[in-house]
Amino acid sequence: PGVDINLFMQVLNVLLSTCTLGMLCALAGMLFERGRRATQVMLLAFLPFLLFNTYVYGTVPMIFLVVLALLCWVRYLRTRRTRFALAYALAMGAAYAAKQNALIPILAVLVCSALDGVQTRDVRPLGAAVLALVIGVGLSEFSVWQYELRSGVQLGADVSALARLVMGLQESQTCAGWFNGYTAQFIDNTMSAEAQQ
Repeated sequence: PGVDINLFMQVLNVLLSTCTLGMLCALAGMLFERGRRATQVMLLAFLPFLLFNTYVYGTVPMIFLVVLALLCWVRYLRTRRTRFALAYALAMGAAYAAKQNALIPILAVLVCSALDGVQTRDVRPLGAAVLALVIGVGLSEFSVWQYELRSGVQLGADVSALARLVMGLQESQTCAGWFNGYTAQFIDNTMSAEAQQ
């Protein structure tokens, strides 16, 4: 009550973006011995990321959590301390719950951990990577369940990739590809992904 939620989220996004840039610089410092300073300066000068702050989607929190998770992952690989593996799994799982695009780095770490496990016979990194996926899917499903429980509205299956492609090819008042209601003429929200195709 009395709080402009859009302004609040934009300020929160600025804070998260600032922290993300700081963590990216720290990550660059951990990963690169040569060219570390140049990489850090380039990261700080990356203005398009800072301009993302006007959006109130889960993108900025997801990126923040992914970078935090990767910092924990690098610390885990260097120290083999379990607390960093757990911190990675929690942060990456929360990133997936914030926005499912975090599945990309989750799968990348999962594949790399599986390949490393085959070579080194150490499956602990793979276990942490799987735990991140389980936490992410669990948190995501829990939030949907809570929404359905509290609202009394059953959420249908997600819109198929084909419908998203069709939407992306349409002109809009905002910009090309932005939602303009075109696909709503043809695709009902209750329609399964198979039926949409």
